Amino acid sequence: MTNFEHFKSQFSGIIPDSMVPIFNQKIDNQWSNLFWDIHKANESTNIDIAAEVDQSFLNFYQYITDLLITTKNITIEDDYWQEVANTVYRNNERNVNYLFDALDTFVNQQKNNPHYFFEYLYVSKTDFSVSKVRLFFNSAETNLFYKCAQVYNIEQRNAFSIGEQLMLYAMMRHLQEDIVGFSDKIRKIRNLIIASDDNIRKEYLKVLYKDIDNILNDKNLEDDSQFSKQQLSEESIKSNIISNNQTLKSPIYKLEDHNLLRGSVSIMGLTEDNDITSYATMFDTIFSRDTDESYKMISRAMMSIDDYSQDYSYGKRRIGNNNASIWRELFTKSDRRKGFDNTREILQQYLKIFLDNPDTSNQSIINNYSQESYPWNYYFAKYSSFSNFKSGYYFWGQYKFKPYECFMMNRKQFNGHHWNPFLLELRNQHKNYCSIDDYGNDLQFAYENCILNIRMYNNNFEFYAPEEDSVSNIAISRIIEHGILDKNASIVVPQDTEGYDLNDRIRLCSNTLLDIERFLIDL
Repeated sequence: MTNFEHFKSQFSGIIPDSMVPIFNQKIDNQWSNLFWDIHKANESTNIDIAAEVDQSFLNFYQYITDLLITTKNITIEDDYWQEVANTVYRNNERNVNYLFDALDTFVNQQKNNPHYFFEYLYVSKTDFSVSKVRLFFNSAETNLFYKCAQVYNIEQRNAFSIGEQLMLYAMMRHLQEDIVGFSDKIRKIRNLIIASDDNIRKEYLKVLYKDIDNILNDKNLEDDSQFSKQQLSEESIKSNIISNNQTLKSPIYKLEDHNLLRGSVSIMGLTEDNDITSYATMFDTIFSRDTDESYKMISRAMMSIDDYSQDYSYGKRRIGNNNASIWRELFTKSDRRKGFDNTREILQQYLKIFLDNPDTSNQSIINNYSQESYPWNYYFAKYSSFSNFKSGYYFWGQYKFKPYECFMMNRKQFNGHHWNPFLLELRNQHKNYCSIDDYGNDLQFAYENCILNIRMYNNNFEFYAPEEDSVSNIAISRIIEHGILDKNASIVVPQDTEGYDLNDRIRLCSNTLLDIERFLIDL
């Protein structure tokens, strides 16, 4: 006897006698056909379709049962399926009716409106419509019912996420009740689910289902709501803007469905007097792909305007690179880091450059840097070595007082590769004679028997030779005598009263290395 056959024989003995004939008739007909439709495309393959159909029924049954356990606050003492069924359904005609109604709901949907999910949901960027909302779940599928039936599984890591469970619940309620304004409400639900990721957890499911009900019923969320307060505030702002100007609905919704924004568009600084449509169109044009090597150039161009990095505390700051998830994080407001408003302001300035001059490019923005001094972000914009990192993290011991003393982190922690980016750029410019390891060490210059190490501080480069290396120590003394380095074997970087470089320190040190090369050749 298969698991499904065992379920049928046992479940009919659990539910009220008056409902057994309905169960027996529908499980072998309408309900079976419902799940057969999911797998009929595989009929010509070697897949055991009957077994797949049976499992799909059991998966959806489990989803509805779990929903009842959560929303009805049912205590489960024994998690064996039959004991769970006894607890949830025996002598409880209301819960059995809920299960039967859920199955009948999708039978009717499949028969009368097979494209229902496609009317409200989409996955591919090109399918945008103001009446639909884009899904960003892992292995996203538009038909949430089909996905639930295929992968819902509480015994392993559930491939049907809690966010999808909440969305399917809302979609089911609309089928049953024809909720007014549903397309806007399911969009709001999507936005809140993504923005509240930290709280979309099993222990909060009861409250989350109540939150969904309140949204669908046009009620205020309760004090114990687990949805992001920041996102709720943003939803109110967007709603007011759209109410006052319906023409803004499409550009705002399209922004929400951008892969880097996913419902949270505060980074765009939406206000009624802002040219939302133009800025939204330009944002979509520039950030046109989900993952793009040009994102590095965008990051460098924005850095040429000002330092848009955000403070993650304990010395870590994060900057965009070619990883879409990092940009997504920086573009989503969070109490866990500082600097979002500054990032927003710089992004607005960056987009305005393109709006004022559509023929401009990221490279031209970088090339047009015209300040009299050279803050650290100038170097990030100017030199490509500063953005060759996976994590997006930089580390500073004293960001405010020693902004040039930093490490570029390939990972979040120091046990991964990390470099002083200034020294790394010098290595890349002088590969014939310079080398640097991947764990934050100083730059090493080697010419024949002479080895010089180079350490960088906030206002100077310091050269030193290995202590026991007499040849190199003699060479460095000669270099000092020749006036290439000062008496402390250093290159001092001139700075203004604000502590910003007055000369490009990389060019300064690079020219010094060329002078040392020529000197050693002639020595």
